[in-house]
Amino acid sequence: MDLQGCANSVDGFSFDAMLENLRLAVHEANLQLVENGLVDYFRGNISGFDSRRGLIVIKPRGVDYGSLGPENYLVVSARTGQVVEGLGMPATGIEAHLALYRDLPDVRSVVGTHSKYATMWAQAGRKIPCLGVAHADFFQGDIPITEPHDGEINEESYYEVVGKQIVEHFEKTNADPSLVPAILVDRLGPVTWGESPMDAARNAVYVEMLAELAFGTLSLNPELKPLRDEDILRHYSIMRKRGIVQSKRVRGRHLEGR
Repeated sequence: MDLQGCANSVDGFSFDAMLENLRLAVHEANLQLVENGLVDYFRGNISGFDSRRGLIVIKPRGVDYGSLGPENYLVVSARTGQVVEGLGMPATGIEAHLALYRDLPDVRSVVGTHSKYATMWAQAGRKIPCLGVAHADFFQGDIPITEPHDGEINEESYYEVVGKQIVEHFEKTNADPSLVPAILVDRLGPVTWGESPMDAARNAVYVEMLAELAFGTLSLNPELKPLRDEDILRHYSIMRKRGIVQSKRVRGRHLEGR
């Protein structure tokens, strides 16, 4: 995506109904993350992307969720990462969001959390395997994990590196990010995305639910094998035909790492 071209719309920028709607949508999705216990106090973040204007809506850094209203969200240039409206600095991790908006197609919202079970898998350096129908209903395959970070961690560039790692995963595997709109960042936690803020937030809820199910399942039966590829594809396809979970594509033999 050419953010350079989009960002020209920042010049002389003024809020209109569409941008105000995006701020409200991001706020409402944030409330879903809070309600489901995926974020606490000021940790975790969600952003929404207006691709036509090259603008991102995201909460200010270090602001407690209980203090947030739609009017508090910042508007940021997708090209430069600079705040063009609002007070404060963008939430930690915005550099990773910028990379996903730039390099992954159809991504219009990104969520990063430190939800309990998904973060367990990330800290253990393990992808979340597709063990049952509940998983295959939502994601066409395992929830992958990025390669371990190689080298020293630089605080200023860490999330820029995270964004590159996520993009590189899809470049190396040729996986479709719309079929499994989530990834674990090694030693950090889950990142999800979607075509809208609520879509991305729902995916974050699903990831945490499936992480807990996988943890409990393998505790009860450590020898259990993942579902077969054809069974995953079958269940995933059924859910989309019924319109229960929306997705643009269903593709066979995508299943990364199998």
